[in-house]
Amino acid sequence: MKFLRRLLIATALVATALAQNTDKLVVTSGTSYEREGRTHAYITWQPGDITTTLGMRFGIYRKDGGIASANPYQRAGITVLQGNPETVRALLELGAKVDFNAPALIQRITGIYRDTVTGSELNNGPDEPLGAASKLSYLISAATEDPPLLNQLLLLGRAHPGVMLALGHAFVIPMPEATTQTFEVRELNSADQDVRVIGRVELDPTAPVFPPPPGPPVQVLHELTQGTYVHSAKDHLNARLRWGQDADLRRAMPATFGFDLFRVSEDFATTLGWDATPPSRDELLDLWIGGSPPPTADLARVNTLPIMIDPPLTLAEAADPTDRENFYCADDNGLAQGGQPFEDGATFYYFVAARDLCGRPGHLSPGTRVVMCDRQPPLPPQILSVENVFDGVASASDWDTLNGQQHLKVRIRQLDNANSEEAASRYHVYRWAHAREPLRDGADPMSHHVGVVDHMPDQEFVDFHDIGSGAPSLPDDASITYWYTVRAEDNTSCVEKNYSAHSSPVYGVLRDRAGPGAPTGTVEVCRYRAALEPLGPQRVRFADYGIDDPREVFGVRVARDSPAVKGARVELRTADGSALETRMLVFSDEDFVDSLFERPEKSGLSLCVQVVTSTGIWSNFVCSSIQGETIKEAFNLYAFATFTRRDCKDSRPGGVDIEDHDAVLIDGTIQGVSGTITLPPTTAEWRVYRRVDLSGPLTLIAKAEGDSLPSPAPWIDEALPAEADAIVCYYFQAFDEHNNPSPLVRVACVRLKRDHLPQPMLAEVALQTGTVGEAQAKLTWFCDPVGVQRFELFVASETSNDPGIEGQAISGPLGGPEATLVLDGEFDGRAVAVHQTRQVGSPSFLPGPEFTTVVNIPTGQKLFFALRAVGDGAFGARSAGDLSNQVETTWITPDDEPQPVIPWPARPLPSVQKTGIDILDYTEGEGPYLATRLPSLLEAAGGIVMGAYKRAYEFDSKGSVGYMDLDPPPLEKLFRFRAQGGPSTSDLRPLAPFVVYRYQVPNSTFPEAVPNLVQVSPRIDRMAYLTGNVGGQNIATVRDPFFRYPSLRSSSVPIAVAGKYGPNEQPVVMPAESASNVLPPYLENREGLIVWVDPMPYIRDASYRYLIVCFDPDHGEISRVIPTNIVNP
Repeated sequence: MKFLRRLLIATALVATALAQNTDKLVVTSGTSYEREGRTHAYITWQPGDITTTLGMRFGIYRKDGGIASANPYQRAGITVLQGNPETVRALLELGAKVDFNAPALIQRITGIYRDTVTGSELNNGPDEPLGAASKLSYLISAATEDPPLLNQLLLLGRAHPGVMLALGHAFVIPMPEATTQTFEVRELNSADQDVRVIGRVELDPTAPVFPPPPGPPVQVLHELTQGTYVHSAKDHLNARLRWGQDADLRRAMPATFGFDLFRVSEDFATTLGWDATPPSRDELLDLWIGGSPPPTADLARVNTLPIMIDPPLTLAEAADPTDRENFYCADDNGLAQGGQPFEDGATFYYFVAARDLCGRPGHLSPGTRVVMCDRQPPLPPQILSVENVFDGVASASDWDTLNGQQHLKVRIRQLDNANSEEAASRYHVYRWAHAREPLRDGADPMSHHVGVVDHMPDQEFVDFHDIGSGAPSLPDDASITYWYTVRAEDNTSCVEKNYSAHSSPVYGVLRDRAGPGAPTGTVEVCRYRAALEPLGPQRVRFADYGIDDPREVFGVRVARDSPAVKGARVELRTADGSALETRMLVFSDEDFVDSLFERPEKSGLSLCVQVVTSTGIWSNFVCSSIQGETIKEAFNLYAFATFTRRDCKDSRPGGVDIEDHDAVLIDGTIQGVSGTITLPPTTAEWRVYRRVDLSGPLTLIAKAEGDSLPSPAPWIDEALPAEADAIVCYYFQAFDEHNNPSPLVRVACVRLKRDHLPQPMLAEVALQTGTVGEAQAKLTWFCDPVGVQRFELFVASETSNDPGIEGQAISGPLGGPEATLVLDGEFDGRAVAVHQTRQVGSPSFLPGPEFTTVVNIPTGQKLFFALRAVGDGAFGARSAGDLSNQVETTWITPDDEPQPVIPWPARPLPSVQKTGIDILDYTEGEGPYLATRLPSLLEAAGGIVMGAYKRAYEFDSKGSVGYMDLDPPPLEKLFRFRAQGGPSTSDLRPLAPFVVYRYQVPNSTFPEAVPNLVQVSPRIDRMAYLTGNVGGQNIATVRDPFFRYPSLRSSSVPIAVAGKYGPNEQPVVMPAESASNVLPPYLENREGLIVWVDPMPYIRDASYRYLIVCFDPDHGEISRVIPTNIVNP
């Protein structure tokens, strides 16, 4: 009560001061401190806003006796804000006499100083090294213009009296022994005259007053979020604590600054009796800072800095168990500062005391026992199975029903107890009616709990037999599905154990497991079929076919109504029906194909025709009689027209026979496979599976579930495999409400026929000599390999009915030379031999998209070649794509005799065509189509150098615009290429119109790159430009989005300067700006480049090849395929 009376008197004086000047709220407090046999008085006054009193002068007066004493006051000293380092040093030394935590002051001043100087933009702090006094002096000077720093120093002064002395808001003076004194703080003016009284404090050195005890610490557990765990893992081996303050402590708060929290081990506290009665502050301090303090494991102060509380709580508020948010201190034994974690089960008593103005702990609270618990839950175990167990029967007759005495056995895969923190001591088993119930009700460890089984060391599994009260049994629970989950319980030392999450639910059923009967149904297969109708003879003029010598001939024309018709077979039959001559006609771009026959010296002839679809279905023969005719200016052309239809039917049941299905409609739309499934009784779900190529995995393609499923139910498989002639088998299965399956029934197997196979692009023929001198032609073509089984090679000779070619990678003629091939829309009656290549991807025939084969050819004959991609199956009865472009070549045997002298300029005889051309052999107007990566300035990853030009004006910095003369026009400045099989430079052909394709080439980074052809340009047949006067000249200003026009002298675009160029040749390249002194002939007198730019990005570290596909400008068909060099990373 004496302390309270003195505090109330000081407060009353402050209220008087407020009445005088209400904007200066000042709280005055004081205490006495005995150290080394000498007692000092410590008086401090703290304003609500320190800026209102900072820099003021204060006088401290004292008198003997209490506040009511009539003794006069004597001035004991004057305080003011200090900045001189020497003065500050003296004040720090004086403050240390009444500072319980004085050793920590220097480190804290240094920390604030480091943060302040480092964060200062001016960095104008005093030079290092500095003592604490010099640093504090600088901080006080900086704080006068930095309110946050000033408040920080004020808080530091509350904890350390020396700082408050330097701020001019505290006073320390020795006190006489056993004499009560009253101290009065007065505000002074500049002449050190009294202005007003700030406050009074009465101090008795024989009876120092310490803060009363707070309420006992209360452990605050973390809020447990919604889930299945019993405890929060955030409470793992740590304790969060708070405490309340009664009315006495709240009244004493102005004379305190924070709290100290002490931790005492249970054994130590029990030995000293502290578990029942808290120690006095003297008892605690004697042990803690005495000559032989106990280990920190037995007695330790948890905090270093004073614990500041927010918000302050009453005793009842602190004890509120529903408040899981407010706490003042968390103790984990200083893990962040390198401390060791608590052991599981470690038990401590916690005591808390308020600090006084000198940092000394006040009276201690009652102790609180806290157990550090392992709160890391174990991993969830796994239920391996829930099985029916037959326990045996009392009577043999019970076996007839397959019921007997059954129960469910739960087999649990045990946790690995190698990690002690996650080890399990036993497993709790739960039973549920639905699989989702654990998500809703699983947090309560006793909800749906049916039993416990102990962990069995050195075993992988442990079993739980569900035979207790309420367990499923027959016949009441027959065919009812029950779901089981398991939770592991750990071996924590705490009474309340940790539980893992629930395992994944696994169901079990007491029943005979008989599913529904087998479902039935259909699979619809559709085929395109063509029929023929004879239209009779039509008179056609010889001149229309370019025949100058009318003769005894007649012709046949087959007109198709759909692209699904790919070819026709024509037989010229005698009167007895035998075939006198057979021809095969192949449609190209036109919807009709013609063929002429020489009239035999026979009568009763007829023309019989049948057609074949792209998927290999032949129509019936339709015949038309050959009529007599007179040779004049015309002949008879016998016409036949096709009628195509799509026939659909249900497949034969059982799937034993493989039936063909045309998977692509005429317009190119993918037509899925569909059908119906007829369901057996008790079906609650049905599924349709498919298996590709008989041995592939089962894939679910359709399903439905519900209480009232329609039967039969439709289904469709829309995502068909891309491979041509893929065999797909369909399977049906039904399930009842307990997920019991029916037999898996194969319903049908279909072969997917596709007519939209890719069209090959045939490059020019390369002639070469074999190992024994035989004439050979190397055929190279490019085609996307998806869906292609092999290729058919069509060969015709200009002078022979049998071209007679051979090759290791091709078959012999398929049925002999009996087909007539029509190419480029022109009538051509040459006999054609059809061969087939080996299967794509076989060891001697790589998977593409570039394909090559070498064939032996006769000499002295002009040969014509074309290809088409085909699917699986026999010749004439398999899917086939469109014919490629036609190429031609002639092998001319070189003359071994000496050559005659040829006057200058001497030219060599035509030589065997080379695979690469020397860069120095390119002349003006032609050049290598060098594919290359491009500098970033051209804003494209890569492209092809396609031409060169003379500049007519300044170059654009990015090459987006080219200024050229108009002779020739810009498009004709592209490099020309040499005619196929012609002399080296005597017949150069224009590049346009053309299209550019690209495909990825395998390399070391991408050894299994998919070589799909991708079109990367539109058909280019012009170059956009404007004509006009620029710089006094009539020139072309070329600006085309597909080209760039960089300078040859100053750009870094690579150009070919030496070596050979070809598909398998890599010439020597240099940046254009570095090659001005070594320009090859094809770039002489040129100043700019024409570069086609690829609009598509490159994959990093990938390699690519381009194909320039040139078209005949008159007929629009492919005339040349030019493969470029490979673009490497």
